[in-house]
Amino acid sequence: MAQSIEEKIALVKSWFPKELTSKERYQKLMELGKKLEELADNHKHDETFVEGCQSQVHVHGDLKEGKIYFTGSSDALVTKGLLYILITVYNGEPPQTIIQSSPDFMEQLGMEGSLSQNRSNGVMQIFTQMKKIAVKYLNN
Repeated sequence: MAQSIEEKIALVKSWFPKELTSKERYQKLMELGKKLEELADNHKHDETFVEGCQSQVHVHGDLKEGKIYFTGSSDALVTKGLLYILITVYNGEPPQTIIQSSPDFMEQLGMEGSLSQNRSNGVMQIFTQMKKIAVKYLNN
């Protein structure tokens, strides 16, 4: 049975227990980044490029049976980790759910001391790209 978005958020939160230090959280992000499946080169183009990120980030989404499945890439390992988290939560969700969501749960992962302001802004830019994909599929 598919996990609800709330269950996926709880899973992500379990990866970052409160007792982790800022350094350990940062290391965890890099570990997650290594798990991200690389986006195929044919999906790296202007339409998938995420504007406003410090690193080169691409997000692609395919609609299958009314749900969006994301893939992505970044040239920075920490950003790959952030992308991995967002993909974990929003993969397999219908467009309407993504459009109505917010990545507020990211604030509860305790990364304030681990991420630069630019990386924090990058999370919102990645999520904005995911929402654009969802709107595109909702309107088709």
